[in-house]
Amino acid sequence: MVLPALAVLGVGTGLSWKLLPVSVLEDRAALAWNRAPLPALVDRTLAGLRPLGGKWAWLAAVGALIVADVRSGLWLAAGAAGAALVERLTKSLIRRPRPFTRLPDIRLRQPTAPVDTSFPSGDAMRVWFVVCAVEIAFPQTPLPIRLAVWGAAVLVSLGRVRLGAHYPMDVWAGAWIGIGFAAIVARLAV
Repeated sequence: MVLPALAVLGVGTGLSWKLLPVSVLEDRAALAWNRAPLPALVDRTLAGLRPLGGKWAWLAAVGALIVADVRSGLWLAAGAAGAALVERLTKSLIRRPRPFTRLPDIRLRQPTAPVDTSFPSGDAMRVWFVVCAVEIAFPQTPLPIRLAVWGAAVLVSLGRVRLGAHYPMDVWAGAWIGIGFAAIVARLAV
């Protein structure tokens, strides 16, 4: 019962942006991170890592997990489908505008503008699902590889705000949907 609560808790706390004081703070945080004077290498790195949260990378990761261990991989594929369904349903119900369309000072730093709504972040959901799936499917993974996977997820998440595509609470909620569904799968697969 606790495991499904992670996804619900993430979306619920992520919706705190609907409260005016939180919304004002979140707008300021998004603007500050998006407009911070950082080296161009940082922006290129974050933009370059963005595909790791994309659908194709996600499908490839789930496919690799199925090949590595069919039983666990199929459970993970089912969990991935559930997470994607929740992410899409939440987007269609909430319909939060993207920050680059709402805040005039936000700079979109990725080549193509997303056309769907902002809340929750699908990229964050996918990349954090994969992080947890790797932990589940390969518990003996060497620490340097695990740290690289976790580090990539953190950078993809930070990049969604820096690139101007999401607000911080979008990323928060998306990450918890991914973590929550991976945790559900871990419980069912054992």
